[in-house]
Amino acid sequence: MSQERALFVATALAAALALGAVGAVAALIATAPSLAPLGEEEAPRAEAPRAQAPPDAAGSPRDGGAPDAGPYPLDGLPRTTDTGCPDLPLVERTGAWRPALRIHPAFLPAVEEIERVLADTSREIYGAAPSALLSASSYRCTPVRGRPERLSEHGLGNALDVRGIELDLPEGRRAVTVREGFGHGGPDARFFRRVVERLAASGRVTGILGPPDPDHLDHLHFDHGRSRFLSVVLDP
Repeated sequence: MSQERALFVATALAAALALGAVGAVAALIATAPSLAPLGEEEAPRAEAPRAQAPPDAAGSPRDGGAPDAGPYPLDGLPRTTDTGCPDLPLVERTGAWRPALRIHPAFLPAVEEIERVLADTSREIYGAAPSALLSASSYRCTPVRGRPERLSEHGLGNALDVRGIELDLPEGRRAVTVREGFGHGGPDARFFRRVVERLAASGRVTGILGPPDPDHLDHLHFDHGRSRFLSVVLDP
């Protein structure tokens, strides 16, 4: 990246965050291919989201909400599979997750932010917090799909795949899932759109993948890898 482009991107990101322009930040990440190489699954970049989140977006900076200064602890680890997955101090995260998560402690602030955004957005859209958070995958020793020489962020406990949420509503229990609700209009599509926009602006995750990528039709992938990318197509 040229110095001029780097200065433009940094200035635009700072201005967008200061104004609370969550959708603008997500769009800038998705439309600036020279920010970093493609991420976790090496998926092609999708078109940018076109709408902004409301002014009270849950992903805006708050006390304790912005990433701490300094290098991320897992950035220095190799991402090659020639020696297998490294021996890491994984922790279990239970709470509302079904099934429970296994993650690296450094990824815990990202998981806490994902939990907060899911809960806050659920209250806004459905009038109730989730009774369960539905996970598809957390730690697993696996290479990047299509690149067997490269270790996935899942192999570092540095990624989480979210299938959706479960709600206990007056009319009964209901699951809101990526497969059934993402990109199909209505409140469920609006829920997932806001979740993606807010987490893209939060700084707690650096990579987001989702539909229409064929390997991500039933979940949203969030990680804190060294590449910054967003590859999701959101409803206008």
